[in-house]
Amino acid sequence: MKKTLLAVLAACMLTTAVPLMAADTSQSSSGTGQKASKDECLLYAKKCSSSVDSLQDNMRRLNKEIQKGTRVYTVEELQRLENKLKEANDLLQYMTSHP
Repeated sequence: MKKTLLAVLAACMLTTAVPLMAADTSQSSSGTGQKASKDECLLYAKKCSSSVDSLQDNMRRLNKEIQKGTRVYTVEELQRLENKLKEANDLLQYMTSHP
């Protein structure tokens, strides 16, 4: 039962997890330097490579993007990123507390 539940949780996480090596080509240069851009791979699974990052790496990337705040993301997008981070934290907690 535990193995089945873990497999289902892992499958769900893989469908929402995003690859580590996102090709972020949407950054544009301005006269004062580079403008911070959205990580569409984290938000919408767009412009993602085929490799998948670890759960901890995904959580670090989510934290980094959330720290950019409303200067880059809309409130709805920040909420989506925070929800993904919460799901990742819940999965990590479950995996570490149920050997």
